[in-house]
Amino acid sequence: MNEPLLNMLGMARRAGKLSIGFDAAKQAVLSGKASAVYLASDISAKTAKEARWVCDPAGVPVCSLPWDMLTVSNAVGIKCGCVSLNDRGFFRKTDALYQKLNREENNI
Repeated sequence: MNEPLLNMLGMARRAGKLSIGFDAAKQAVLSGKASAVYLASDISAKTAKEARWVCDPAGVPVCSLPWDMLTVSNAVGIKCGCVSLNDRGFFRKTDALYQKLNREENNI
């Protein structure tokens, strides 16, 4: 895997700054720990809607990744389609990489 954003998510997991799975991500948002929530491209519409419903009032961005659950799972080392990033430093770096990725996708 040679994608910087996925590498950063894997690094955040190893640093203990990632909540894995929807329930853990939801709890991180509600407790004020989450800086962002990332969703795999093939997550169910219901889960994506519920994530936005929880995150929007808390001011936590929900980022839809262009990769499926298998790719995200391989990056973080455990099966998942939803993760929350619970560190401002990691968030600044991953947000910059996410914005760059979106700019590249829109130009192609």
